[in-house]
Amino acid sequence: MRKTTLLIALLWGMTSPLYAQIEFNNLGIGLTYWHRNYSGMDERGFLPNYPGEGGFSKGAVMPSVSGELTLTDKFALDGRVGFWRGNYSGETLFSDGRTLSGKNRQTIIPISLGLMYVKDDIDYGNVRVFGGIGANQYLIHNDVKMTYGNGEGTTYGQSQTAIRYGYYAKLGMEYFLTYYISVGFDLRYNGGKYQQQGVNTEEVYQVDIKGPEAGFSLHIHFDDEY
Repeated sequence: MRKTTLLIALLWGMTSPLYAQIEFNNLGIGLTYWHRNYSGMDERGFLPNYPGEGGFSKGAVMPSVSGELTLTDKFALDGRVGFWRGNYSGETLFSDGRTLSGKNRQTIIPISLGLMYVKDDIDYGNVRVFGGIGANQYLIHNDVKMTYGNGEGTTYGQSQTAIRYGYYAKLGMEYFLTYYISVGFDLRYNGGKYQQQGVNTEEVYQVDIKGPEAGFSLHIHFDDEY
């Protein structure tokens, strides 16, 4: 009897108006510029001749893929995966004329999932506007290499990988070129922190993963309405 009741409840839920609205809405590709800023130490702190905290930021273009799941006529579940890369360098000159130079090639893959409010019943033609908040999971890889003595050879290198969590908030709009294709523009702010161990030291530093992001996207939609 209990199993029958659960089955009836499941079938009722699948045929209810709320469930009927849940559908895969669109897939997209994007290109944005993420400008990271820091309230403390930055990635140059792992390298020789660190100039100190403050007055530094780092930006790079980030490609991404995204998807959207419609929950109701006003709300959707929004997911995205991006790929950001930045290069940092530092160098110290010794009294004998030789140098110690360091490079850090950093890769960050932000995986985002959040709730989005959508408004498409506005009087501007084939346009919809949206805003949303959600969580980021950052996959972070720092590849640090040190070279001593005017490029004579790499004395040591160190790679570190971390997974950390943060948040985002975004606003944007889409313009529909056809029933199934739209172009979008959105502004986003990403936040978070991670910890990084210094090269050849046991000291651990805390580094910000934050900053504004803006860019464009192209979407393919799978329903007939916008």
